[in-house]
Amino acid sequence: MTRRRLARGWLTFAALVLTTSVWAATHPNGEDVGFVLEKSGTWILERENSSEPLRLGQAVPAGGKIRAQSPTKGSHLVIAFLDGRQPLKRFCETPGACASLIELPASLNAESSFLSRTISVVKNLFAHDPERYIPTLSRGSKGELQDGVLKLADGQTDPSAVFKNIEEGNYFLDLQRLTSQAQSGNEASPPSFQFHWNPKEAVLLPLGDVTPGLYQIRLLEPDSADHEPTGAEAWVLICGPDTYEKAAVAFQNAERQVQQWGEGLKPTTKRSFLRAYLEHLATHENP
Repeated sequence: MTRRRLARGWLTFAALVLTTSVWAATHPNGEDVGFVLEKSGTWILERENSSEPLRLGQAVPAGGKIRAQSPTKGSHLVIAFLDGRQPLKRFCETPGACASLIELPASLNAESSFLSRTISVVKNLFAHDPERYIPTLSRGSKGELQDGVLKLADGQTDPSAVFKNIEEGNYFLDLQRLTSQAQSGNEASPPSFQFHWNPKEAVLLPLGDVTPGLYQIRLLEPDSADHEPTGAEAWVLICGPDTYEKAAVAFQNAERQVQQWGEGLKPTTKRSFLRAYLEHLATHENP
């Protein structure tokens, strides 16, 4: 009898542990449920025994409460959730619009998805330096460069994914490596060069000795002596033929998911998110 009771006791204990583990996985009290993707004004995160102003890129906990402090018409907050649900958006455009507390969800959806994995990796990058991914403003009027993935083959690439919104013309540009290999000292500086872009024709951009990696493309002033940057720039992940398709598909999927977040987010915010994901793709084999 004693052994039977002991066995039943262990079975009961094991069932309790399993039930508790499942509950903890779906009700991560105090664990992160998202992060601050966009904000303007002062927003206070209320914890059980403390409070603190929110920062761009800061993680927010399950069950947390957020309030706007002295909101103005331009105050707003966007939280990206780690399970891929629609972001929380709060805008203070009308009186009283931000008077109530924001109550964060107590749990996340347990099912993993491409978007939830993407948001998780972006969260980790945003936590360190969210300003790194904010695009600069362009002084030009010939269109905007697009961030994307390019295939490097035989020392050249098709730049259409980046130049698709740019008018036809002659352009002077340079490439600056963004990943850590730039400081290795083993690679020559990427060249500056001119080329003619025509969106109606197939154009190949010569890249010289450039190797795969994450780069910033900058348009330069063609007529100035120092060829100063115009402000038009984009992040590009340059891949070899063996890794291009996987990275390009992953980035396109991320673009589609971000567009489904709907109105309210600044274009620069969506672009910052996607730039962080490009950096992830540059340093990880699996999207």
